[in-house]
Formats: sequence, C-alpha cells, structure tokens
Amino acid sequence: LEYDQPTDQARASGNVRIYRDGNLYQGPLMELKVESFEGFFQQPTYHFGKNGAHGQASRAEFLDEAHTVVHDATYTTCKRKPGPDWLPDWVLRAARINIDTEEEVGQAEGATLRFMDVPILPIPEISFPLSNKRKTGFLLPSVQWGNYGFGAVTPYFWAINRSMDLTFSPMWTTKRGPLGDLEFRQALGAGTYSLHGWGIYELSQSNSNPHDTPWRGAARTESEFRINDKWTWGW
Repeated sequence: LEYDQPTDQARASGNVRIYRDGNLYQGPLMELKVESFEGFFQQPTYHFGKNGAHGQASRAEFLDEAHTVVHDATYTTCKRKPGPDWLPDWVLRAARINIDTEEEVGQAEGATLRFMDVPILPIPEISFPLSNKRKTGFLLPSVQWGNYGFGAVTPYFWAINRSMDLTFSPMWTTKRGPLGDLEFRQALGAGTYSLHGWGIYELSQSNSNPHDTPWRGAARTESEFRINDKWTWGW
C-alpha cells in the first residue's frame, strides 16, 4: 500500500479490498483519491450487501462516493456455491454497468442474459434495483423450462404509490405461445390483498386445452387481515 499525501493518491496491490456502504470490491490493483473517492480497480469482483447480488468486471471506475462504472461486467443474484466450476443459473453480462448507490439502482448497457452460460436474450439497456427498495421499471429477466418448452420472462414493476403496486410478467414460450401474468397488490391499514391473473394464447393444441379456442386464462385473489394479535381473517 502506497499513499502520496500531497496528491491524496493511494495505490494498493495484491488482495485489495474496499468495503463501503455495505458493498465489497476486491481485486489485484487499485488507485484511489481518498477524499473524493475517485479512481479505479483492475479486474474486480464485487458484492452488493443489500440484495446479495455479485459479479466481476475487467475494470471498475469510481467517479465519486455514490457512482461507479464497471466495464465488461457480470451481475447475478444467484447464491455462489463452493468450487471453481460453479456457474450461476442466470447471469447478466454487459459492456458497461452504471452503479448508483445513492438511488440504489444499476443500469446495464449492451447486455445479454445468459442461462447456464448460454446466451438467451440480448438487452440493449436495462435498469434494476440494488436493494429491496420499490422502484418502477423493468426487473431482471429470467428463464424457465417446462411442458411449455423454453420460456423467457421479462417482468415490469409499477410502484403505483406507497400502498399499491402491480407487476406485469409476460413470458414467451417456444411450445405454447405467449403467456401474460398480472399481479396487483395493495396494503391497507389492517392487512393486504392481491389479485392475480393469467392468460395465454396457445399456438399448439394440447391435451390440457381440448377446446376450439386457443385462449385460456385463470384468476386468483388472496388476502390476510388482522383482527388482533392472535387472530387474522382472509380469503
């Protein structure tokens, strides 16, 4: 570790670690102006404490205390397992990810969603939360597999106000067609309730849909309200 007091420049090499605001950066080489928190990290790995996400990059640039840009970067919330051959179920690879810890949001540019290290979905630009804080916008895509074939889900979350939100999660499947998934939630003074609906336009006939129409749908509602500390009611 070297520090030049006149320029406020620090240079560290080896197993360098920076822990700030619950987030950890680690890598072989770092240069940083300590007071302004401007500098760079070579080949860092990083972990975000508020949502457990992590990734790695070829370079991280610290613009100030709240803003970082990582290049040739990855991002995933899959929990890492022991062993050098571990691969996350899904990972977002991006040419650039802008990290804003003040607003608790990340924005990826030139990204690709990969499933078991296979590229699935190109995403030119997407923003995502770095915490559990409610924020309107697209959530990270996911991939699924079932009797409908392969499916890619691209959810959109709308924080209507402090007590209401809505999530629309369209899924595009290879065997059964497009599926729409809509969920509305509201918190009231004594409890919460939700309305959940699904709809699909089936491209192929199946035993589960012997009818002439390709349209199918379902709906469900749930609730839970407190009567007192020991009793609740709902549907």
